[in-house]
Amino acid sequence: RDLRKSIRKSLRAAGDAGVAFESGRASEPEANALYDRIQAIKARSWKSRDGVGIHAGPMRAFYGTMLPRLCALGQQRVIFARFADRDVGYILGAVMGEEYRGLQFSYDDELASIGIGGLLQYHQVVELCGEGVVRYDLGTEMDYKRRWAEAIMETEMLVLVR
Repeated sequence: RDLRKSIRKSLRAAGDAGVAFESGRASEPEANALYDRIQAIKARSWKSRDGVGIHAGPMRAFYGTMLPRLCALGQQRVIFARFADRDVGYILGAVMGEEYRGLQFSYDDELASIGIGGLLQYHQVVELCGEGVVRYDLGTEMDYKRRWAEAIMETEMLVLVR
């Protein structure tokens, strides 16, 4: 109930501020331009400032290689938040069958008070429901994800070395 109230409040604040949300499906040849948009947003986020995320190093290379493959398969899903003719947030994931796997999202720190992160999640869920997706995998467990989860599924990673 609190989440619904928070979303409604954020939707009103975003609308009043002139923030809009748009889907950004891309083909394989458009993947690099899509990734450039994502990186530009990432550069203005707390994740970049704190040195975490996909803005540099191996994570940047990994997502830079993965995104064209997801685009080629038609599995990539991204929504951008836009304000004053510029991108201020994104949410990125992939659909496989009836399941969506959230990969990354970030937003411009200057608009944090509007709740851009939660609104990106909300808009992604709405679009996925329209596609018939029945499961949203939030990925690695983190405190901020708990409010979105209906259940927590614990997994373990096993590493085999010869």
